[in-house]
Amino acid sequence: MNALGHTLESVYERFHRREFISPDPLEVVWEYPEGPEREVAALVCALFALGRVRSIVSVCRNVLSRIGPLDGLVDLPDDAIRTRLDGFVYRFFSAEETSRFFCSLRDLLREFGSLDRACASGLQNSSHAGMPPARKALVFLSNRLRHGRLPLTSILVPDAEGPSASKRLHLFLRWMVRKDEVDPGGFTSLTPSDLLVPVDVHMHRTARILGLTARKSADAIASEEITDRFRLFCPDDPVRYDFSLTRFGIHPDGPAASAEFFDTHA
Repeated sequence: MNALGHTLESVYERFHRREFISPDPLEVVWEYPEGPEREVAALVCALFALGRVRSIVSVCRNVLSRIGPLDGLVDLPDDAIRTRLDGFVYRFFSAEETSRFFCSLRDLLREFGSLDRACASGLQNSSHAGMPPARKALVFLSNRLRHGRLPLTSILVPDAEGPSASKRLHLFLRWMVRKDEVDPGGFTSLTPSDLLVPVDVHMHRTARILGLTARKSADAIASEEITDRFRLFCPDDPVRYDFSLTRFGIHPDGPAASAEFFDTHA
């Protein structure tokens, strides 16, 4: 392993621990029991991960508490979902758009029983030859949520088939596929080796400094390039370093470590 690999491992050893999760919407995910409830909580928390992290944590708890017990979502009619979300708003997402999303999510759960099985169906029936498995699963999932009985008109659910990195969807998969003291896991449709790095502007900046990609945009191609470079260090788990590297911009202990890290590799 070269110098970069050793540095990545040292950052992983320092930050990849449960104590460094908060503040992060992932802490809300851990509050739900393993199974369909945690899957739903994880998808909701990932999709609402826009803005300041403490606001994200707050809105995730708010919207999930409005819906009530997540194992009862499949039994809620449209009107009940709309009533529970009346007056809800977060950034670009109105009560009506959020209600439409939960109705589509409920319909998906009624059809497949779980998001894991929905992803498995997406993998088995994909027509996208050569597309990475994680994207195949997410293309199916996002298309069903975006273009369901009540189509969405906002960016609440990214278009996984488009050119963007779809960071929030890949974050959801990381949480549900990897299983350790940070990521709760639970999915069997994919393995950690199938995952792609969730790339936003912060991860993109880090990756460019480290020479992991030359892409000027934090897009889907950049995500694949960065993942391929991480795979050189950890073939079976290329997303291994995502959580620890993102602590720089989120956790209170991150800035000092970030300065040391970037001074070394700039």
